[in-house]
Amino acid sequence: AAVFAAAAAGSFGSVAEATFRGETGWVVKSSNNTKDKCSTEMIDKEILVLRDMQGVRGFPVLRAVVRDGDTVRLVIQRLPYTLAQLTHIAPLPLEDVCRIAVQTIDALEALHDKWWVHRDIKPDNTMLDDRAGLVYLIDFGLAKRIIDEKGAHIPDLHTKRISGTPRY
Repeated sequence: AAVFAAAAAGSFGSVAEATFRGETGWVVKSSNNTKDKCSTEMIDKEILVLRDMQGVRGFPVLRAVVRDGDTVRLVIQRLPYTLAQLTHIAPLPLEDVCRIAVQTIDALEALHDKWWVHRDIKPDNTMLDDRAGLVYLIDFGLAKRIIDEKGAHIPDLHTKRISGTPRY
């Protein structure tokens, strides 16, 4: 992937616009540090969820995963705006609010149908493609699978730990 310009940075690492095998419309999400056990678990969860949700409306395309030493890079479909960015520009019309809410609920239902819980739903983790009129969920590092491969419930052994963004 050829990286062009940094687009964002967060606790996971950085996101930069890129071309992949000559195609535009991708970003590369690069990890900060896979030596840290927590970072490694978050990256692996992000990859698992994105792979589970491939082809499902409301989830970005994961094109490739590249591991290079302590760095992991995910090549992911580029999406134009977060809900947080859009709402800072101007108030949204009621029709748009309803469309975004319905599509977010549909995406969450699809995620739950595959036995995942997001655990960090917020405007920064909701992307919008205004050209297609579609809503996407992103950032699955804190997601938790609640049912294992055999259909048994996976208990939360860390019930005293807070996950996600407290103000949401």
